[in-house]
Amino acid sequence: MQEFHSSNDALDEGSAQFGSEKISGAPLEELETLVMQSDHLVLDWQSWETVRDLSVGRMRNPDLDRETQIRWARLALAALSRKQNSGKFESASVLADEIHVRVYAVQHFGPLQGDPLRDPIQVCRAVFEEIRESRDDVDAITDEWTSLPRKEILRLRRIKNLLTLLRPIIDLIPSEAPQHHQLTEWLPLIPRLP
Repeated sequence: MQEFHSSNDALDEGSAQFGSEKISGAPLEELETLVMQSDHLVLDWQSWETVRDLSVGRMRNPDLDRETQIRWARLALAALSRKQNSGKFESASVLADEIHVRVYAVQHFGPLQGDPLRDPIQVCRAVFEEIRESRDDVDAITDEWTSLPRKEILRLRRIKNLLTLLRPIIDLIPSEAPQHHQLTEWLPLIPRLP
């Protein structure tokens, strides 16, 4: 990953500064508006990371009502999307943060088929699309992972981390769904991966 320099977090030419302090104190509605207008804004990845971090904290806040927590979760996903669009991060890195938010939402707010935030089948599908390998191919190299090049070891580590995130929602995936069967086959690999 590249080294980054701090910026002024400018929204666009002639606009007010929108730094971390302002983000941290902004109400939910203002941040939702910010995300909707982001195509016209120039915010750096650090500002989006601040929005994501704040949103995840508020999503987990038990003092907030359920619907407000869900709105914060959606805001976290939107901030992650904008962070990804910065081009400074590998998709796998951002995906792990996204899966973390989505799994939390499925667990704490309940599964909801067709909802990009709370559909456990879509969450699994996103992980398996990122893995892009068959279980058998990954299984075949688990015994020899210590002799693999560093890049391959890191790839296997990402697979393990993504599968570990999915473990808590397996019982929330309908048993007749192919993703339930697929995840059931993959989970026993976790202890064998680096």
